[in-house]
Amino acid sequence: MVLALLLIASADVAASRSVLDGGLRAAGRDAMLVQDPGAEVVISVEQLAEHVLLARVGDQPEIGQVILNNVVAIGASSGISVVDTGYFPQSAYRLRELLADALASESFEYVVNTHWHWDHHNGNQAFTDAAIIAHEGIVPALELFERDIDSFLAQRRERLSAWTQTLSSAAEGSPEALEARGWAFAHARFLQEVEAGYEVVYPDITFTDALTLRLRDLGEPLDVELLAMPSFHSDHDVLVVVPDEGVAALGDLFFPGEVPLISTDYVTDLSAFVRRMSEILAAYTSVDLFVPGHGRLMSRDEVVVMVRYLDEIVQAVEECRAADMDLTGAKRALSIENRFLFMHGLGDPATHEVNLETLWNGL
Repeated sequence: MVLALLLIASADVAASRSVLDGGLRAAGRDAMLVQDPGAEVVISVEQLAEHVLLARVGDQPEIGQVILNNVVAIGASSGISVVDTGYFPQSAYRLRELLADALASESFEYVVNTHWHWDHHNGNQAFTDAAIIAHEGIVPALELFERDIDSFLAQRRERLSAWTQTLSSAAEGSPEALEARGWAFAHARFLQEVEAGYEVVYPDITFTDALTLRLRDLGEPLDVELLAMPSFHSDHDVLVVVPDEGVAALGDLFFPGEVPLISTDYVTDLSAFVRRMSEILAAYTSVDLFVPGHGRLMSRDEVVVMVRYLDEIVQAVEECRAADMDLTGAKRALSIENRFLFMHGLGDPATHEVNLETLWNGL
């Protein structure tokens, strides 16, 4: 049931427009090409289960805003727990208000960050009254991010400039123009919100393998399981399971409709990740709704297919090696059409070839 479609106002952001204007000047375009960065960041709030809400940040593609984040909120009598806090540091304050209104509570008990990537923790500053929880590996990653914040902001300005250039050459009203306008707005708005005030907020509580949050709902326990994962999308991914509600938050472990990318930056033991995911699926059979960090919701069957793919690609590459094939022959034998037809139509087929190369080269 959709509770509301709520428009987020500018959150009283009174920052100057120097960051935006500088980015647009670098692209050589008039500022009116990009949606006004002081415009509303749109958030829709949807009920997933009795105690679980989904907030989609930036969910208005018809005006060029892209879905930047899925934020999960769990409401209980003991307070609200939030999984990830989004990309926009100032809009997170309004996100907080919307969740409080929807769940009829002013008390925030926990915030869980699924990994260190900025689009999952930038809004932490709006929830500092809650206990912020993450895997212990997030701390050195956040320290490095904070030290390099200037280069990160410079990268955002470069991306703003690039998307603005794309917008300037795209046919008006085309999908390319809509995408470019969406990402240009996202980066411009983010930079403006940073100028209005931004801090990197570290976790209050860290854990290594697993942690159970025992929420209370009118005296009854409502458990939330935080499960550390072997390195995959980052080196400290956390999967969040609410067994009694049948919902799990994936962070960025998988993206709907996409071939999973085996990242050479983080993956060291893919078989360990597959085993862990398989164990979780077997242990939590009540969970049939998975919330990725971005995009539409995923079914249990979709997640099972993703895990199957990762399991079988490891085995298939080993079989080709044992048969003394070279990489070219292995790519041919292990193409989507020849070996992984169950993945046909998912995302960019080039990702599958990249995965084959990665495994062939030993990660």
